[in-house]
Amino acid sequence: MALALSDFGVLCGFLPTFQVSEYLSSVPEFASLLPNDIVQHFKSVARSSDESERKAALRDLFSSYVKVDNEQASAQLKRLVERYRAGMETDAERQAKSLVLRLHEMYPEDNGVFCAFIMNHYELKPGNAFSVAAGEPHAYITGG
Repeated sequence: MALALSDFGVLCGFLPTFQVSEYLSSVPEFASLLPNDIVQHFKSVARSSDESERKAALRDLFSSYVKVDNEQASAQLKRLVERYRAGMETDAERQAKSLVLRLHEMYPEDNGVFCAFIMNHYELKPGNAFSVAAGEPHAYITGG
């Protein structure tokens, strides 16, 4: 459990698979980092009623993501940020755009910025708390 002592930003757990699938379709810089067969399989099961199938596809996608070549990710991140700064985002991307730009400012060239398209983002106020399940990926962004 984490208790916010100040304004606190965190990435924790995964977005719904349908939303990750939308990002894979609308953010070519993100999708290009992952093997096409993994992306296509993920998209095909993202709205499945079989939760275990969705979780397995998400596990495969995330496993591929954490193995991404840093130089390739850095180049794609540069393209993405330039596109966003030029105001060239799709409707599906608007929700993540400000987080991507903020993370890029804080952690330039860090391929973890692409987690904005995979993980939940929370902003907590002092006194708010949240818990993290064992084994659940999370990253503290700001605050304490």
